[in-house]
Amino acid sequence: MNKLLLIPLFILFGCQLVSNKGNTMTMDVLLSRVRNQYLSNFQSVLTRQKTDKSATEVMLQLTADENRSQPEIFQLYRYDIISKNADGKLDLTEFNLDKDSIIEFGQQVYIINDMTVDIFPFVWNGCELNLDKNPGDAYVNWARKWIDIDDKKMRTPDGFQNVIHNVTFPKEENGNWTTFIDFGTSPIGAFKEL
Repeated sequence: MNKLLLIPLFILFGCQLVSNKGNTMTMDVLLSRVRNQYLSNFQSVLTRQKTDKSATEVMLQLTADENRSQPEIFQLYRYDIISKNADGKLDLTEFNLDKDSIIEFGQQVYIINDMTVDIFPFVWNGCELNLDKNPGDAYVNWARKWIDIDDKKMRTPDGFQNVIHNVTFPKEENGNWTTFIDFGTSPIGAFKEL
């Protein structure tokens, strides 16, 4: 049986994880709560910061030295807001929830197609994914689809493109693989498909 473990991006040393005493909510309810919290806060930031000289969810390719050897998908990054400042230069803005605003819930364990999925409190735009095997091409294909590499998704009436914003190259340590995902404005279906 494969095991998938999701833990928060914010690792707080000295904190104990709550043991599972049975799920308190369905996966759909949990994911909807976490996503809605992020989108609500994201929309609030956009309302305050977006101007006629800005755009949201703009994809750029980051070609810094540490990214050049990675497959293209791990070089792509959708910024929350890109604006032109008074000097005509671009300001790149990323919105991140405060770690104190993580929705609290005990460990939730779901069995999906012979895979155990453990979910701990996390934020939608900062999800750490831990796997017991290399995610391989399936992960790359999933990321290509949900970051919308060809930029074909139309914005919905709420102004969102419903895409992930970035993924990191999976790193292996002692047979376990770790990657980070900013689920951005993607629907909970992106999470479930993963």
